[in-house]
Amino acid sequence: MKSLKIRLVNLVKELDPSLGLCSIATYTKEKLSDKIDISIIDTNFDNPIDRIRKDMPDIIGISAMTVYFNTAKILAQKIKEINKDIIVVIGGVHISTHKPSFEKCFDIAVIGEGEETFYNIIKEYMNNNMHLSYETKKNIKGIIFWDKEEIIETQARELIGNLDDIPYPDRSFLNKKYFKKNINRALDGKYVMASTMMTGRGCPFKCVFCSTSLFWKKVRLVSPQRFADEVQYLHDTFN
Repeated sequence: MKSLKIRLVNLVKELDPSLGLCSIATYTKEKLSDKIDISIIDTNFDNPIDRIRKDMPDIIGISAMTVYFNTAKILAQKIKEINKDIIVVIGGVHISTHKPSFEKCFDIAVIGEGEETFYNIIKEYMNNNMHLSYETKKNIKGIIFWDKEEIIETQARELIGNLDDIPYPDRSFLNKKYFKKNINRALDGKYVMASTMMTGRGCPFKCVFCSTSLFWKKVRLVSPQRFADEVQYLHDTFN
């Protein structure tokens, strides 16, 4: 049996990688092992349409903040032109905080935290002969989907209780160029190997212009031991 082919698309044009998508890829891969072929298409380095035409994935996940949401819609429309049977899943802050922006170019939207929800979509798809029926989708927490002309919203998913339970984002999913950074002038223009880390989710403040408290609901932090272990992992694995 061939592996299910999954591609996650990073639309953000920044110097730092998407550890969110990296975490979802890592979590899903750890759960489903060799049953899936999963990787990240990063628009900083790849043309997403070219890669999709080449790879012809079964499922594509796109994460988008508001500033990139129109780009996500255009990409989803082009994907459907390539192959209407490719399942396009949209996630991220914009769709989670503004559900009416869900459009027909997307099949499913992940509302809120992505790791467990995306994994459940993939698991149910595989368990149901590469198909997601209305009843199957209705039982997946934390999504919205289309039923003809109607948007169906399922039961909200609980936040992950302990962030230590999420595996370290496997940076081998990322382009190696992200690691080579010119930190500051004190290094005389020399480049060093560096990486961002995700040590918590949420914010104690509720600024009206910011989506963080609305998206994450509450503050959760990794433990000091988990923090230290990931620093060690980054040093040992990626120098």
